[in-house]
Amino acid sequence: MNRKIILAFACFTMASAKAGAQELNVWGNGGWQGLSYKVQNGQSSLLANGSLGVGYTFPVGRHWGLITGLTGGWYGSKATLKDGTYSYDEVDNTGSAFRYDIKTTGYQEKQQFFSFGIPLQLQYHTGGSHTQWYIDGGGKLLLPFNAQVRASAQQLVLSGYYPDFNVEVSNLPQHGFGTIGGWLGETTTKLKTQAVLNAETGLSFMLSPHTRLYAGLYLEYGLSDMRGSNSASSLVSYNPSGITGVQPGSVLNLPNAGAAKLFSYGLTVRLGFGHSKSRPSRTSSKPSVPPSPETRPETAAATAPASPAQVLPKPVQQEQPKPVQEEQPKEPQPAQTVEEPAQPAMRHEEIAVMQQPVVFGVLGKTDIPVTAKPHLDQVADLLNKYPNVHILITGHTCNIGTERENVRVGYARAQAVAKYLQSKGIDSQRMDIHSDGESNPQVSNNSPAHRSKNRRVTILCL
Repeated sequence: MNRKIILAFACFTMASAKAGAQELNVWGNGGWQGLSYKVQNGQSSLLANGSLGVGYTFPVGRHWGLITGLTGGWYGSKATLKDGTYSYDEVDNTGSAFRYDIKTTGYQEKQQFFSFGIPLQLQYHTGGSHTQWYIDGGGKLLLPFNAQVRASAQQLVLSGYYPDFNVEVSNLPQHGFGTIGGWLGETTTKLKTQAVLNAETGLSFMLSPHTRLYAGLYLEYGLSDMRGSNSASSLVSYNPSGITGVQPGSVLNLPNAGAAKLFSYGLTVRLGFGHSKSRPSRTSSKPSVPPSPETRPETAAATAPASPAQVLPKPVQQEQPKPVQEEQPKEPQPAQTVEEPAQPAMRHEEIAVMQQPVVFGVLGKTDIPVTAKPHLDQVADLLNKYPNVHILITGHTCNIGTERENVRVGYARAQAVAKYLQSKGIDSQRMDIHSDGESNPQVSNNSPAHRSKNRRVTILCL
């Protein structure tokens, strides 16, 4: 038991150490969870239970992620038997063999156990920032504790038939034969580690720029029999000292019971924290502004190779050509950096156009104002002209409303600008979306006119 706990926490600790800035997940499942098996002359059913988990999602692509962590859950099943007589071979305390007959009325039992789980799932989710559809699939290693078995019966009639003497004994309570009314009993049964296939699908919703809510359905199915090596040989144990000490042997342990495999299904809810695209800070964005065009001709002139007319007029000095030959291997690199046509330099006036704020004006408005679309068309033209330029789109609000609501509105405004630019042919991978809410006003919020200017979106070249 202790080894299972150590193994479970060791696996989760290793995952946590490598998680870094990935999405932290906390989830809960609720539904029918337990062991599914066939019962001769009876039936079994799952009981309502639940589990909790914590883990991480590691992005492995734009729409893909790998989920792992640690879960802990309760599982339970219920078995009932038809009223009748169940017979087993036994030996009494004198060494005589006899047929142990157990006549039951209203027999039922519950098997419940707790288990750790270590999941490993591959997740696919659709695009979109607010609502996404997702599907997970993979496996789980289940590390169960012993199952607790609670059995009951309205009546048990215990008797024995000795074939060597052709005698049936049914009313010797002091030797374990007799009638018990309102019987209750408890025992434990061993369970084995099991590999489980699991799947999950549903929708996720953005609660804030760094928090998502996942809600859906889950299904788990075990691949092997979980029953361990148990010593019970009959439905109810034989006690040669009396009928008061009779204990259940459990339906799970009977030879004619089917393989007990884990089966679970129900609803799942998960919260994801902290996952977002990495964004450079505002202070680090300044060095990425392209150098002014005035500096480029100077660089080109300084690195331009000397012409043959400048080198050859002095044939008497034989050492003159050597410096030219030594500098020639260095000529291609600066020339390619300066004159590469795929990376043109953005002029200062073009940068100024990009960084003009898109003012929304109206409180709570997140749709692109008609008056701002010509400006965004200019921004799209510049981004198409300079395909290697990335931008940071940041939404802002005034100070009216709660901080959480203002962050949401700011993000919605930034997203609206990004979608408009995408409609103009700009790849979404070139745009990072962020929200400052009310934390970075352009002007003071001391008047309605000033507050309307703070309801804006800014675009920063990276």
